[in-house]
Amino acid sequence: MKVLIDADVVLYLAVSRNKEETLEDGIRHFEGVIKDVQEHHFVEPEDVELYFSSDGENFRKNDYPVYKSNRKGKEPPPFMKEIKKHFMDTDSRAVGSPRGEADDYLLIRAAELEEKGERWVVATVDKDLMTMPGRFYNLRTQESLSKTDREAYTFMVQQFVMGDSVDGIGGLKGWGKVKTTKLINEKETVYANFEKAKQIWEENYGQGWEEKFDETANLAFIRRREVDLLPLEFHKMSPEGLCSLLRLPVSD
Repeated sequence: MKVLIDADVVLYLAVSRNKEETLEDGIRHFEGVIKDVQEHHFVEPEDVELYFSSDGENFRKNDYPVYKSNRKGKEPPPFMKEIKKHFMDTDSRAVGSPRGEADDYLLIRAAELEEKGERWVVATVDKDLMTMPGRFYNLRTQESLSKTDREAYTFMVQQFVMGDSVDGIGGLKGWGKVKTTKLINEKETVYANFEKAKQIWEENYGQGWEEKFDETANLAFIRRREVDLLPLEFHKMSPEGLCSLLRLPVSD
């Protein structure tokens, strides 16, 4: 089994434990988190992969200034950049994320393993990664959980409507979780929910809905293929196109 670790989260956990505020202690805390995850899953070091977001290469931030704009101006905790550089330079398991984020490359890798019939688990605290069915491990609570196809894809399409305020993704005004889940839920297939999401935008936003829908979907959707690390025209997407995007067999 491969354990795919959200190294961005581990960085925050490491520096939050770093009361001494030294680079060496931060590195030691980072290594401690990775070792804990490895031992929890009874895997060897070579079965662990670390995914970092690459600086300045994120198409979401480059093409959509609103993305995570609510976090601008905040100083990162001490030694985050230095700890990241240390592991990128010295640990062969560390992977960057050109044109995207660690989240994208975690799911790209998970999808590759899935297609090969290999077992995997994603270690993170980010709920957005749970828009893909599979196994997840919470780095903060040390709890494991699984997401079914219906659970994962329903949550994915719900975000296309309601957005995600944590990441500065506004979504459709007036459509929060309660209102959205009444119309987009696990009773329907991912294809039916996707078409419903487009209908909701068209009927409630009006002229120009296509651009705003595409913006919300592009910001919310975690990619499964490197080729998709760019703005996509979700409003034009057919069920077959959605299948391709999710790396699923084409629907009948």
